[in-house]
Amino acid sequence: MSTLPDFIFAFKKNNAAPCPSLPEAEQLWQAGIAYRQQHFGFLDNRGVDIKDEYIFHTTGIGKTAAKIAAQIGLNSEKAQVMGLLHDFGKYQDEFRGGRFHGLVGYEAMKHLGFDEVAKTCLTHSFPKQDFDIKNYRFPEADMLVAKEILNNMVYDEYDYLIQFCDLLFEGLNMVGINARVAGIMRRYNLPFEKVQTLYKNGTALKQYFDAKLGKDIYDFLGIKDEDTLVGRSQTIS
Repeated sequence: MSTLPDFIFAFKKNNAAPCPSLPEAEQLWQAGIAYRQQHFGFLDNRGVDIKDEYIFHTTGIGKTAAKIAAQIGLNSEKAQVMGLLHDFGKYQDEFRGGRFHGLVGYEAMKHLGFDEVAKTCLTHSFPKQDFDIKNYRFPEADMLVAKEILNNMVYDEYDYLIQFCDLLFEGLNMVGINARVAGIMRRYNLPFEKVQTLYKNGTALKQYFDAKLGKDIYDFLGIKDEDTLVGRSQTIS
């Protein structure tokens, strides 16, 4: 386990709940941004400042998850909290800090007693619990620990909801799954084979939430997906 930063130890919980209130979540989210700005900055491995993108991504996923949750019988505040904090581990720059953000977030939230958020910090990155480590460009030691933890977890609707919403934001845009996966391929220079599980999981989740809503979720959210994944130059099986 990594050494946790002081702002984690300084945080005071209001109660023993396994999920923070929205004000508590916003306090932690803001503290994480301030910590990263001070200790790492927000330049990614391409030298691009991604602070605005991180803010848009996390707040957007939180609000989108809350909107969907309110329509399908889930707790909308809990969904928003989980969306806002799913990338909490990025308070450490994983390209310069050398650790997988999902496991960093999991460890911090477990320390705080927010076990439900800790779970989401891990599950949002893994469509399958028994994932292939070779498909992830993170330290092998972290991947082995994450895999062991995930094998003792059962995914629930909040995990699926955050996984789905995480596929709707690329850069400073709300997009469909095709555009999101294409962005991941470009950013990490990955062939489609490396993201095929992610794509298939995304399309299955869309079908699941379409059925839960009784309508096309893209229409519900106002998304117009562009077919940018493979340009129909190859067949997606």
